Amino acid sequence: MRTRNAWEIERASCLGHGHPQMGRACHCCRPASGRAAGALLSLLVACGEGRPQQDAAAGAAGTGSAGEMASMTSGNGSPAPTAGARATAGSSAAGSSAAGTSAAGSSAGGPPAAGGAGDGGAGGQSAPEPARCDDAADKHERAERALADFLLRFWRADLQYLVEEIPGDMPAHYWVYAQAVDAVLDAAERTNGERFVGLAEALLLGQGRRTWSSDWYDDENWLALALIRTHDLTAGAEYLERAESLMRHIMDAWDETCCGPAPGGIWWDAAHTQKATASNGGPVITAARLAQRTGDDSYLAFAERAYAYWRQTMVDPDSYQVFDHVDPSGDITAWSFTYNEGVMIGAALALHEATGEASYLEDARGYAARMLAEQTTDGPAGAVLYDGTNTGCGGDCQQFKSIGYRYLDLLERSDPDAEIRALLQSSASSLWTVARDPQTGNFATNWAEPAASDGVTIRQMSAAVTALSLDATYCRGYSGEGRPIEAEEGLIRGVALENSHPGFTGFGYLAAWGSEDQGVDLRLAVRDAGSYALSFRYAAESDATRSLAVNGTPVGAALAFAATGSWQSYATIALDVELAAGDNILSIDYASSSEGYLNLDHVVVTP
Repeated sequence: MRTRNAWEIERASCLGHGHPQMGRACHCCRPASGRAAGALLSLLVACGEGRPQQDAAAGAAGTGSAGEMASMTSGNGSPAPTAGARATAGSSAAGSSAAGTSAAGSSAGGPPAAGGAGDGGAGGQSAPEPARCDDAADKHERAERALADFLLRFWRADLQYLVEEIPGDMPAHYWVYAQAVDAVLDAAERTNGERFVGLAEALLLGQGRRTWSSDWYDDENWLALALIRTHDLTAGAEYLERAESLMRHIMDAWDETCCGPAPGGIWWDAAHTQKATASNGGPVITAARLAQRTGDDSYLAFAERAYAYWRQTMVDPDSYQVFDHVDPSGDITAWSFTYNEGVMIGAALALHEATGEASYLEDARGYAARMLAEQTTDGPAGAVLYDGTNTGCGGDCQQFKSIGYRYLDLLERSDPDAEIRALLQSSASSLWTVARDPQTGNFATNWAEPAASDGVTIRQMSAAVTALSLDATYCRGYSGEGRPIEAEEGLIRGVALENSHPGFTGFGYLAAWGSEDQGVDLRLAVRDAGSYALSFRYAAESDATRSLAVNGTPVGAALAFAATGSWQSYATIALDVELAAGDNILSIDYASSSEGYLNLDHVVVTP
């Protein structure tokens, strides 16, 4: 998370380069969605900590007085536990993905309808659904590669966190970190909840070690949305409880003493500098989803109240432009960003889902029409969502399209529209064929322009990863059958992600693993209780040992990993363990008695 000092540094830098909105003068929104798919719920959440960062050329002008101005299924069922890297005993086979590649792009396929997580209940991988795109396999491979490039470069084991930019070592800012959690959750949903959930939990573990709170209410909201989504995929009560705590703090920021002739709304920040779409539209989504999951109708009442106020005072009734923020004097700033319309699409859809009222769906269509008319640009691969050029859309502006894309995608899945889908698909295609530097894996801010090769931010990368994953999710067709449980997809604690030594499966392996408090939790799903063989694939230059536990209970003596001769040479060792029916947590840790460095590739479970 960003500290106040880091923000002041960033603010000064931005102001010095002609970005008056940076450093908290503005905000942003990050969408979220909800839907149930089989036993697991899926939420396409977005948003995190927002401050718009694009220069005036990329934003739309306009200020004024505040006084002038098909149903979705939601995730309100009880999700089956799934998390981490998971597989069903008897179906996992080593070597299912291309060894030695930098991306986990070996599996071709895609997730379920509406982009939700699949059946994924205890004891079974979801059956693959037929692909509905001819190029579904290519899209899943692109999504895998983009996510792998992102995680391998931005994860810092010593921080248990992602960094803000490459090159650089500063921890990511709070709201963009929440967006990165969402990008990983997108991958989990794309793979039917069978993979990557543990990585999302690892990112949240890192956030908890820093702080859950922020001085910006929209930031807290985007993290709350990610927490709800993680709860839906794992059934972890602690995630929902944390989301409720953040939501209560946000609700306390409702104020009716300011601003303009019709006071109301949620403050953007603790300093009360403005009220923003990010801090009003986003909490509508969160409150509506919490109402569905907790049965507490006060959340829904708050969501309806907040939406009605913002819709009345901060949306142009004719064009559906969503204004950015209002300051204490009553002056409205009407910057045009995809995240403003995007988050209001998400808010309207959340209320339509919760209430069934058709007017909310009509509003969502209106915001979408505004995006299609005013927030796109043409490029070599077709039309793309647009917030500004590579040089004009800086700072947080680089993240905005992930929110616009997420909620536009959610609308199209609940209310199919050929024009919207075409824009989403051409945006994703342009991201890969035009805006990606194939040598570095960097993505451009403007999805219709080539990327720079000398550096990239977490905002650029996670926005691209989000769009590519959602595009592949729409195409369905993913199958995890035959995959091992990749160590790098689990709940990692203080362990590095690497791919420098060929011969691995998946997108890499766990490395730099040689001290206490380092380890990984992998979720093993089996249909029946009994004895199972665990096969560990690894590399080690010298002998190493690690402690093992299943569901918190130690498994015998330390497991010995004999030297393989070099880091490029892989070997396997086997161990029999007792597993309970359903999901089991396998913990592999460097304990006080452990020895040696170890690169762990994957685990296979067989009866």
